[in-house]
Order: sequence, then C-alpha cells, then structure tokens
Amino acid sequence: MFLINILFLIFSTVNLDLQHPKNTADFTVYIFLSEDCPICRYYVHDINRLYDEFESENISIIGVFPNFSSKPEKIKTFVADYKLSIPTKTDYFKKISTAVGATKTPEVIIQYESNKIIYRGRIDNAFAALGKRRRVVTEHNLKNILIKLEKGLQIPFTQIETIGCYINYSDLK
Repeated sequence: MFLINILFLIFSTVNLDLQHPKNTADFTVYIFLSEDCPICRYYVHDINRLYDEFESENISIIGVFPNFSSKPEKIKTFVADYKLSIPTKTDYFKKISTAVGATKTPEVIIQYESNKIIYRGRIDNAFAALGKRRRVVTEHNLKNILIKLEKGLQIPFTQIETIGCYINYSDLK
C-alpha cells in the first residue's frame, strides 16, 4: 500500500510514506534506468562499482525501470549485455517514480527511513549536456554522499540537475 504525502520545501527534505516490506535498510538508493538511454548504458560500470562498495545493511541500492516500454525481456538483455549487477524492479504504473518525483534516467533518489528524500540528482558530472561528455569527471556526487552516509554523517536535502533521458509519464494514460 502506498500512502503518498509529498511536501517540497526549499533546503529541506521531501516527506513521503512508502511501504517497502522487503527493504530494511535505513537508506534506499533508487537509480532510475532505461535500457534505451545511452547515458544509462555509460553509467553501468560506475553503478556496479558503487553497489559493490556501498550496498550494506544500512544502504540498499535498487535499479528502477519506470518506462512501460522496458519489458522484462529487454531489461534482462540490458542487464546481461552491460553486466548490471544491482537488483532491479519495474515501475510501469509510476508508483515509485511519482512518489519520489523522478523525471529522468539515470536519476538517483536517496530515501531515508521510508519517508524522507535526502538526495535527488546525478551520479557525477560526466555529462555537461545531452550528448556532451566531459573529458574529466570532477564531481562524484553520489559516491560522496554514500561515503558520508556510511560514516553516519547527516546529509541536508541536496538536489542537483540530472542530464539524461526523460521518464515517459504519458504511458500512464
């Protein structure tokens, strides 16, 4: 059952109440993905490294495929071809995507204790714009936040613009 109460506050958290019976981690890292998005394909290696380094009892990392066009066989092929190692789920009816306000792939949303969002944004600054990749990555946004979470440091709500492919909300109609 999803009870959604979204409150957007500047420099604050976003509160929502989502039931995740199998997830007992304090922090859930949703990485919204699309098998058709070239930027998602680019990030698979980095996502796998972050999963290997940070997945724990306190931090759960989940790949979410929100587009209705992401059929199970296409996701399975994507996972196999690109060797994606994180657990994945579909979100065809956009319950998770809508609840956390995801708009693009790849976009990261970190949820704390099932009711607060503390991060919304990119994995790093590898892309300056669509189709324009930087030569050198200088900001490892997700990794830096995960390091802080692992150390038990408090993180204020942070939002960083994501470069990627839009989630198709029109397929709900």
